[in-house]
Amino acid sequence: MKIKNINIENKTVLAPMAGVNCTSFRFLCRKYNVGLLFTQMYEVETIIEKHHDGSLTEFLNIKEEESPIALQLIGSVKDDWKTAVEIAEKYVDIIDINFGCPEDEFLEKKAGSYLMKSREHIAKIAKTCVSATKKPVTAKIRSGWNNNINALEVAKILEKEGISAISVHPRTAEEHYGGKADINIIKEIKDNVSIPVIGNGDITLPGHAKSMIERTGCDAVMIGRAAMRNPEIFEYTNFLLDNGKSKGEFSKDTKNPKKLIKGFIDFYIRYENRESLNEIKDHCIWLLHQTKGAPAAKKLIRKAKTIKEIRTIIK
Repeated sequence: MKIKNINIENKTVLAPMAGVNCTSFRFLCRKYNVGLLFTQMYEVETIIEKHHDGSLTEFLNIKEEESPIALQLIGSVKDDWKTAVEIAEKYVDIIDINFGCPEDEFLEKKAGSYLMKSREHIAKIAKTCVSATKKPVTAKIRSGWNNNINALEVAKILEKEGISAISVHPRTAEEHYGGKADINIIKEIKDNVSIPVIGNGDITLPGHAKSMIERTGCDAVMIGRAAMRNPEIFEYTNFLLDNGKSKGEFSKDTKNPKKLIKGFIDFYIRYENRESLNEIKDHCIWLLHQTKGAPAAKKLIRKAKTIKEIRTIIK
């Protein structure tokens, strides 16, 4: 897949998950061959504030080895998107606009999927961002705000304003993450725009990714919550897509994720510029998902007071 002038080696994309996509987690996903990394989602005004106080480089903590990487911005139509894009473009290969977040915190600010209500606001933000940088600008959308599905209409507006690729989560804002994603919406958009379309939603196994691509024609798949629990999903998905056959069941890393957790902690010590024991604990617990003996291990991890203690628990 190619997004404007950026070559993406395969068809897998890490979703921009707030509170999850720290530098060390991104490196863990890269180890398992994800095609395109995303930072977590950042508010427009946060980027500007951190830039003004001189802390943005440390705050983002993006490394050259992570390329290609995209940074996702979220904000309302009143925010200073132009300035934020001009600042953020120095750090990443792609700028992404969030029109899809359904969380109340952002809906109250008239940001995220709230903007699916307004074609004018979407067009204005997209045009502002595209004109502020020579780098590719992409966008993530939902099916619509409610049962009035307008994703295709929004996708056409975004393409017209110069957006280089669209990620589609085929649920409405009101559905949040409930129900079943309607992948027919992804197909409808793919059939009617000429820019790359990335499918998102309900991909928890490599076969789900293969099915979505075959049924919709989308150019890539975006994986989020499943990667939190097992970043190997990228490697196994790529194998299935490239070879037309399964690599087999997820390796023993999934059932006994010592290797995954060790890898994460090693990356954390190497790449993070601050130590947050709670962040390490969160990732360890996510990676222990459904592992035999996980409930007891999780309780011990929560009580741990040092990284060394966590390592001992995992052993």
